[in-house]
Amino acid sequence: MGGAGAASVGTGGQRRGGAATTRSWWFEACVVVLGLAATSNSLDNPFVLDDIVKVRENPDIQQPLSELHDRLVYPYRQATDGSWELRRNDPSRPATFATYSLNYALAGPAPWAFRLTNLLLHVANAFVLRRLMRRLASGMDPAGAVR
Repeated sequence: MGGAGAASVGTGGQRRGGAATTRSWWFEACVVVLGLAATSNSLDNPFVLDDIVKVRENPDIQQPLSELHDRLVYPYRQATDGSWELRRNDPSRPATFATYSLNYALAGPAPWAFRLTNLLLHVANAFVLRRLMRRLASGMDPAGAVR
């Protein structure tokens, strides 16, 4: 049973080794290389558009990380004319604000650090999505797939 190219089965019926692992490794390497290739020419660009308000001119992300918990949630507020103000920190996006604060604490106001973190988060999301899709598809019968 099983030759040199066969994959072994680990605990829980999961496959180890073989062509499936090699394909997975190549896919993940391609995602990283393509992500870097697509964004490498933008890493040194200056902040633009809402980056200026949300990052460069935002005193909240420049505070010590020890005070981060006090700034994670902001109430919505309206301007005096009834319109919504452009907020430095969107209260519905605390994870974004936390990564901005962490980036600023580690690298200061360097745009490349914020862009590199963004790239790494996108690559990580691609890996998570792929694994989720593989797990969801693992129990599907190809004959019953929607055409």
